[in-house]
Amino acid sequence: MRFADSVKSENPKLALQLLDDAKGIVTRKAANYRQLEAQANVAHAFASLDVTRSFETLEPGIAQINELLSAAAVLNGFELNLLRDGELPLQNGGSLIGAINKVGKELAFLAKIDFERAQRTSDGFQAPEARVLSKLAIVMGVLGATPIESADNRFGFAGGRSFNQPGRRN
Repeated sequence: MRFADSVKSENPKLALQLLDDAKGIVTRKAANYRQLEAQANVAHAFASLDVTRSFETLEPGIAQINELLSAAAVLNGFELNLLRDGELPLQNGGSLIGAINKVGKELAFLAKIDFERAQRTSDGFQAPEARVLSKLAIVMGVLGATPIESADNRFGFAGGRSFNQPGRRN
């Protein structure tokens, strides 16, 4: 991705080829949160060259997050206690919420280029909590609000964050 970034001005075709190679690696079924984060990072790298490929890179991660949320619902109370009263907690929800927030952050970035596609991609989340988080990130990103990360900073983008208005302190 770094090499693609360094050559994108002089040789966008080579940069796209390099990112396509990276996409082929990261869009396989992720085995951990780090691999899901890599999908989001490749999607981000595509944005300035081909926004369609950015969305295509995020979609497998959304599908996998849906699978993880379904599995968490089945295992809740047996193997883990991720849900509270059958719902995904929006604050301090751990790495899974962090993964949703990371995708939401990328969708917010892409919404500045293609708002409608960002909204449709966000609709790919099956759980209402995940859709709300991603749509909130899109709206906040379009409005120019910046995230404040909480102490529970798992997956690079914390679940229990709040947003600052530009030029205003919280």
